[in-house]
Amino acid sequence: MNALTVVFAALCIFAIGYRFYGLFIANKVLNLNDARVTPAVKYSDGHDYVDTNKYVLFGHHFAAIAAAGPLLGPVLAAQFGYMPGLLWILIGCVLAGGVHDMVVLFASVRHRGQSLAYIASQEIDKTTGSVAAWAVLAILLLTLAGLSIAVVNAMHNSLWSTYTVAATIPIAIIMGLYMQIWRKGDVLGASIIGVVLLALCILTGPYVAAHPETFGWLDIDKKPMSILIPVYGFAASVLPVWMLLLPRDYLSTFLKIGTIGALALGIVFVMPDFNMPAFTEFTKGGGPIVGGPVIPFIFITIACGALSGFHATIGTGTTPKMIGKELGDMQNMAKSESAASDEVLLCAEGVTAFGRIRDFDLQIRKGEVIGFAGLLGSGRTETAELLFGVAKPEKGKIKMHGKELRLNAPLDAMKN
Repeated sequence: MNALTVVFAALCIFAIGYRFYGLFIANKVLNLNDARVTPAVKYSDGHDYVDTNKYVLFGHHFAAIAAAGPLLGPVLAAQFGYMPGLLWILIGCVLAGGVHDMVVLFASVRHRGQSLAYIASQEIDKTTGSVAAWAVLAILLLTLAGLSIAVVNAMHNSLWSTYTVAATIPIAIIMGLYMQIWRKGDVLGASIIGVVLLALCILTGPYVAAHPETFGWLDIDKKPMSILIPVYGFAASVLPVWMLLLPRDYLSTFLKIGTIGALALGIVFVMPDFNMPAFTEFTKGGGPIVGGPVIPFIFITIACGALSGFHATIGTGTTPKMIGKELGDMQNMAKSESAASDEVLLCAEGVTAFGRIRDFDLQIRKGEVIGFAGLLGSGRTETAELLFGVAKPEKGKIKMHGKELRLNAPLDAMKN
């Protein structure tokens, strides 16, 4: 199978999932409504509760969940073959991970942007809330320890890596001050400044690495690096979110999404084939990295790539305190989704044609999306040809807004 097929299928699945399933969850399950005041507006304090631009907030949330897990997990799961991981990422993200993250996020929004422990204490009882608090603390300690090891191993005694990462801190502060004080709300200007400065840091990285006599102070061993990382985490958590945490996450998202986009673009041009099998003999267990069988170990190996309980702690952290509107740009889609009514826009009455379509009836109401499905020869193509003027019915009527249509060509259907 060609890798381009996977990229195309993934784009289609995620787009359809976002447009239809995501909107269903927002509309019917969570009942999102822009008229409902969010914590960012109601408790605005300029420190933690800040009504934030949707693009900046997306970058912040994306950077918070797109850590080493989504990158490392699929690589480790390749021992099962490419198909189990691919199916879990495509299906798991849409039906499990996306729903999980969205529900937890808006549960926090409805509870003043508070944590899972607070939500549990309010919705169940205080004992459950206490248990949840200790469980979240344990998850955070284990997860952050694991991620910190990966970061320390990548940055220690590496001038280029340490220089680039360290440089993003002052760049982020400049972006935060620009968006919040100097040119309040100018996200485009801040983005241009940040991306240009980040690109300069990456490009000048080799020069820094080649001159240790000047930049040797960036050559940091493991132990000092292990201390500097939590020090930075403390500083980012106590400063106003708009000053460091938010713009730095937003800035890093450009690099992450840019890398993903470049890889996808490379696949479009190269169009490589998969050389590894879809399934290997290790699906039953005994693999070189993961000893267990593909089920349930595929779900554990690719955790953050599809469904992760750690995302629940992120979804009840800073993001729910910065959502200005529940629906935002989804409001227009929600209106069109909920606009389905009894008003019939297009109908077919007793249509007969082609010798296989007999007394066919159809009604399409305002706000509905209709699709035709069936086996080859069932008449789905012929039905579409009748509705779009490619062919004429032998009997029956096709109406638009209650008026009969006389379609002699597809152009007539387009005009109506």
